[in-house]
Amino acid sequence: MSARIVDEASIAVPVLGARLDEAGIVSHPAISAVLSEALLAFQAAIASYQAEDAAGTGWRMKHEH
Repeated sequence: MSARIVDEASIAVPVLGARLDEAGIVSHPAISAVLSEALLAFQAAIASYQAEDAAGTGWRMKHEH
């Protein structure tokens, strides 16, 4: 089993002490923008890794024998 860290999708969201519930977090403009950007980066990384793996050029192909 392996894992890849996607730096662009690794974020800290300042919700401690904000007294926001789930709906409040997603409706907060600054927080929802950061979350959206991170999710888009994560989605792009997954697509890129899948394309690399399909082409045989991905990390797994280079490190697993």
